[in-house]
Amino acid sequence: MFLSNLLIVKTVFPQGTGVIITDRTLDRETVPVYNLTVKAQDVQLGADNKSSLSATTSVVVYILDENDDVPIFNQSMYTFHVLENAAKLHVVGSVIATDEDAGPNGMVTYHIFVGNSRDR
Repeated sequence: MFLSNLLIVKTVFPQGTGVIITDRTLDRETVPVYNLTVKAQDVQLGADNKSSLSATTSVVVYILDENDDVPIFNQSMYTFHVLENAAKLHVVGSVIATDEDAGPNGMVTYHIFVGNSRDR
């Protein structure tokens, strides 16, 4: 058995296949990729105590992203001031949020879902 952080290589009999399994839940935000070196070693059957023969190979395991992080605003509250005669489409201010997830899971969109109604 070979252990690299959270990934284990086990030999499965009778096929003699090395199976890479996890020993706990993986988190892409903590470790996004595992670079492993796996060693295959033959079983020494002779009594002459000679070294076993072996070979190694590299294995790269990329951890795919799960949408498991919420967006976080860079401020807990925003306050903006705008003149009462501001033109239509005047920029009032900007809010910023980031998400630690990767790719589409980390894209942030914005919507106003609670606010004054009827211009009040």
